[in-house]
Amino acid sequence: MVSKLAARAHVHFDEARTALSQLDKSKTRPARMMMAVYDRLLQKLEARGLAHIHVKVRLTTLEKLWLVLRHGVLSL
Repeated sequence: MVSKLAARAHVHFDEARTALSQLDKSKTRPARMMMAVYDRLLQKLEARGLAHIHVKVRLTTLEKLWLVLRHGVLSL
């Protein structure tokens, strides 16, 4: 059940990437940054095991900063 949910999330992320790639980068910057954060959280959930879905997964401040730089500031 949970692995199906993760697979579904990956499909939706791929669809969102495709949709965002067709739009103006400067106008979709917040959406791309949010997607990067949620994508990273999904990666962390999968890496630690989806059986423990009730335990919070967090990004460190450094991870958040890197995502903002990579998908916000540096992606102009």
